[in-house]
Amino acid sequence: MYKETKVYSSVGGRAVLPCSGAKFSRSCAEVNWAKLWMSIVPEPVVCSGRVVTPSKRSSEPRLGADCSLHIDNLEKEDGGTYVCEHSAGNRTISLQLLSISVEPSTALAVSHRVSLHCYLSAFTGLVLCNHSGVKLTWVTERGTELQGDRYSISYKSACHTVLSVVLRATDHQRKWSCQLTEHQEVKTTVSHVTALADAVEEMFASEGQTLMLPCTDPASLSAGEKLQWSLSETPLFSLTTDGQVTALVKGSTQGLRMNPDASLSIHGMTEKLSGRYCCSKLNNSDRISVHRMIVVHLLTCTVYDNIGMKADYQRRCHCNETRGQQEDQCDNHSPTASVPTVLFIVSDSCMFLNDPKYADEEDLNSKLESFKNKYMEFDLNDQGEIDMMGLKRMLEKLGVAKTHLELKKMISEVVGGASRDTIGYSDFLNMMLGKRNAILRIQPRVNVKAPHGNTDRLEKI
Repeated sequence: MYKETKVYSSVGGRAVLPCSGAKFSRSCAEVNWAKLWMSIVPEPVVCSGRVVTPSKRSSEPRLGADCSLHIDNLEKEDGGTYVCEHSAGNRTISLQLLSISVEPSTALAVSHRVSLHCYLSAFTGLVLCNHSGVKLTWVTERGTELQGDRYSISYKSACHTVLSVVLRATDHQRKWSCQLTEHQEVKTTVSHVTALADAVEEMFASEGQTLMLPCTDPASLSAGEKLQWSLSETPLFSLTTDGQVTALVKGSTQGLRMNPDASLSIHGMTEKLSGRYCCSKLNNSDRISVHRMIVVHLLTCTVYDNIGMKADYQRRCHCNETRGQQEDQCDNHSPTASVPTVLFIVSDSCMFLNDPKYADEEDLNSKLESFKNKYMEFDLNDQGEIDMMGLKRMLEKLGVAKTHLELKKMISEVVGGASRDTIGYSDFLNMMLGKRNAILRIQPRVNVKAPHGNTDRLEKI
């Protein structure tokens, strides 16, 4: 009697079921595979080495060179128990699939609450969860654990977790991923993309910044279809099934480029390039569907220095919305959840660019851009601050691991001796540009010249 082997995969993925223990001289002619429906009724899948197409599957399984059973485009019903029969005995394999279901499944919209159920399914419904060492985790696209006050995560069992969230405009076409680990080893991941009705995404950029606007996978196009980007109803580019990109209006595409993956690049953001961008699928000249609707805002900042001290800067961010004027004030240093982190990043960057202390700093713009990207990567909750753990992970990724005490000391030095567990972007820039102390020893990938004549080469980010 052999112990049952577990194989994990996800709906839409692929699985390889091993027929271990068997020794075959020339072929798999003596191998049979069967699926046990409801764990008792066998249905032949392979008979004497020949695949018998199951009536319940849309695609045909296949045998590997070692007589393993390969199943592509897994469906929920493919989960369950399989038996490999051969002269040396029988092997039982339990194929357990990770899947996501959504409540409600239709009519998703901004401000609506949605619940995503991630669960391990052996057949239909939930398996009896007696799995030791199995853990389900909601993760970001970078593979880190999803964290933040807006996410409510609960566990019905070790094999079933629920993510509940109130949808934002930026959640349109967002990929939510659930990861299964067994004894801390990643076994499989399943994802679900939320599509919101009439959703308009927003992106914010400072003048001169480069942006990348996503669309959809060009492989989804059928014969005669194309993807088209437009700005305020003016067609810009089209991409056909053969990968050919065509500029549709001469003179309207300066600073813009459509890429082979259907994304749109904006190089050197200006007021002229702000507005409502739309990526649509067309058949001939008829619009079939809209994949992305993105409003790009241009942010500019004016900095007022009343008495020459950084702490007394008053900052105002001007948001140019679809070439109309809408002004958002971000006074003082107190970010709010309703204002995107990028507003404070642009504002604080303006403050440092206008600070006489850094007038002699070489490549200041390049450094601020590098710092901005690093900061936004670890501001996972878009709250305008990095917590202690985020700062610790950032430094570990940069190869400069710090203890909790060192991190506290670093933050204390930057914020003037106060005891803090978070650091805002202004203090972060001050730490990166101004301190350069023995604790940190980090700077961007440029040779820097310190404001007061120190030209030592510093370490790279």
